Amino acid sequence: MRRPGLGLFNLSLGALHAYLGLGLAPSRRPLFVGMVVGLVALEAVAGLALLSGIRGAARLARVACVAMIGFGALTILGLCASAGYLRGAYGALGQGLALGAVVAVVVVSHLFVVPGVWQLWRLK
Repeated sequence: MRRPGLGLFNLSLGALHAYLGLGLAPSRRPLFVGMVVGLVALEAVAGLALLSGIRGAARLARVACVAMIGFGALTILGLCASAGYLRGAYGALGQGLALGAVVAVVVVSHLFVVPGVWQLWRLK
């Protein structure tokens, strides 16, 4: 079954995640960069599969959604650990930096976790 709306949604999310993870806020860690590239590739393949209507496209899109949610959860976990370290190690300055990390947690949850859950709900 073709689902062009969800296919375009996956392709646009992949482009947004590539821009954010590789262009706007790149990491020095090769593991993080590899995870971003893998997630973007998976989203692109799932989006093209949903657009073309090939068999198993919905299953591939579900895998991409679970990967997106998992990536968001791991990123949030890392940000929370960084916020805790900053708050404890740097005193008053660390408290302000930790607040910035909390804002980043909110942004990551809205860019990775919420769209993944929404798309899983739409794919049932």
